[in-house]
Amino acid sequence: MSIKRSWALLPTIVGTVVIIIAAVLAGSLVQSRTGAAPPTRLAAAEPWTSDTPSAMPGPSDSGTPAPSDSALPWPSGIPGPSESGEPWPSGIPGPSASDSAAPSGMPAPSGTPAPSNPAPTFEPVVTYEVTGDGPVDIDYNDDNFAHLSVPGAVPPWQMSFPSEGPLMVVAAQRKSSDLGGVQCRIYKFGVLRAVRSATGPFSRVGCVLTDE
Repeated sequence: MSIKRSWALLPTIVGTVVIIIAAVLAGSLVQSRTGAAPPTRLAAAEPWTSDTPSAMPGPSDSGTPAPSDSALPWPSGIPGPSESGEPWPSGIPGPSASDSAAPSGMPAPSGTPAPSNPAPTFEPVVTYEVTGDGPVDIDYNDDNFAHLSVPGAVPPWQMSFPSEGPLMVVAAQRKSSDLGGVQCRIYKFGVLRAVRSATGPFSRVGCVLTDE
């Protein structure tokens, strides 16, 4: 009786197995036709190594040099860094020794003593002149009747004025004890109008412009 029942269930078992196999085969067929692949996990980027295929250019093959922490030589033709340690801006000429010189026609930088014998920039009316063995101390009146001094001047010395003051006078005294000499002269419009001379230690002379 039990054997008959087993044979009766056999078609049902076989049918179930066939359905399962058919379902599996159908799924595989659909996957192969659509080309879909199960999602894969992306691998993390790996550093460049010597095992990298030669067909793929490495950093040195691209023509761009790799950065380096070492100091690079300063490019030729570009001024180097300034004293502050910062690079000089590109395209702007850097400072040079010629830049420190005062431009032609400009006054000397502060701290430089003014010349004691400046050249006139006008047509002289009255000119003082002191010659001889220096140094000498010079005292004179200008065309505005102001009294001025030039201590320790080295002859020859000249000073010109664009006009004639009320009292034009110049005096000079030697600062040495030797037997040298000293002379003073006053010119008006280039014509000698007064002259004096003296010799000996600490000799002194004075010239006054007169109408004579």
